[in-house]
Amino acid sequence: MKHWQLIKEENGIVVAVFDKAGESANSLSAEVMAEFGDILDQLDKQPPKGLIVRSGKEAGFIAGADIEEFSQLDSAEKGRALVTRGWNLFNRLAAVSYPTLALALPAGGR
Repeated sequence: MKHWQLIKEENGIVVAVFDKAGESANSLSAEVMAEFGDILDQLDKQPPKGLIVRSGKEAGFIAGADIEEFSQLDSAEKGRALVTRGWNLFNRLAAVSYPTLALALPAGGR
């Protein structure tokens, strides 16, 4: 995986570290979301006791969508498909059978 690292703790907890390669901030691109879907596929096969999602960046968790990808959306259908893929992924995360925790801090400094 290019943007995610999975750490399996001895206690059965899995930590998914999001660190978008080559970027100073994490953003949600199609590639990032596909990789996270792959992580959920892996965890479906062997569910952990819990999942922690955290940033590998010092400056924050996720800045939002990768707006550079928006320029590739040349039709309303492509826009709807992009949004639908995102919602489906996050609904899938919400439906997992194990506890989840996102370690995120509010923006605005230290």
